Amino acid sequence: MVLGAADKFKLDEHILKLTEQTETLVFNTDYKELDSFQPAFSAGDRTRTFLKVQDGCDYFCTFCTIPMARGKSRSATIEQTIVEAKKAAATGVKEIVITGVNTGDFGKSNDGKTRREESFFDLIQALEKIDEVKRWRISSIEPNLLTEGIIDFVAHSNRWMPHFHIPLQSGSDKILQLMHRKYDTALYQQRIEFIRKTIPHACIGVRCHRRISG
Repeated sequence: MVLGAADKFKLDEHILKLTEQTETLVFNTDYKELDSFQPAFSAGDRTRTFLKVQDGCDYFCTFCTIPMARGKSRSATIEQTIVEAKKAAATGVKEIVITGVNTGDFGKSNDGKTRREESFFDLIQALEKIDEVKRWRISSIEPNLLTEGIIDFVAHSNRWMPHFHIPLQSGSDKILQLMHRKYDTALYQQRIEFIRKTIPHACIGVRCHRRISG
């Protein structure tokens, strides 16, 4: 049985319909049908859990099929996300990693059609107020969405870990432009320099598919 992105959440329904005579079933999902999102966290990760706060992407980079597979960028409200975060905290985890398909784009409506008056920056400030969670960490975030405000907030926080994983994809502006990325090497360098200036001991992770020179 092969399930599309929407049908995977109906796994129990599909299993109950299976019989010994059932042939291979394929359930396709048109990306336009992906119009809902519910924050959720992983289980069984010992002292750390991953809280998904966002799904989908609107970027349509030339090398990526995520928008076609996951649909538009969308997220629940901060209030709804906090409810799920507190559920995760109640399991006794010590650290929660905030993740998503395009994590920093948090704030789009649940159907991906409009943007609320909420941003990723607003989200991390609200999450820090959950006393039960000792450590928070931001997973991979696009350099154009990692603002100086976010970096400065992490720098002065006792709960958000000084760790940033920032995809680069290429060290060539020409290639980045052909990829339809939302940043260039100058912006990326500015972000790195600001992190090093604000949080000298920060850990910086990079994902790059082309040699960086110069």
